[in-house]
Amino acid sequence: MTSRRDSVSASYLLNTQLSIEAIAALMNYHDGANFRRACKRWFGRPPEQIRRSGRA
Repeated sequence: MTSRRDSVSASYLLNTQLSIEAIAALMNYHDGANFRRACKRWFGRPPEQIRRSGRA
């Protein structure tokens, strides 16, 4: 089951050129490292790999 937070994060990663840190701030993470950990938990890989692969 996906949450709104992970689906919105995936959309930002795949459809914008915002930095990982900017996306983390938009998603209410005060630290980019915490956002990276959340992405690994949600998608099984870090946000940089999601962005490179073009799919979440």
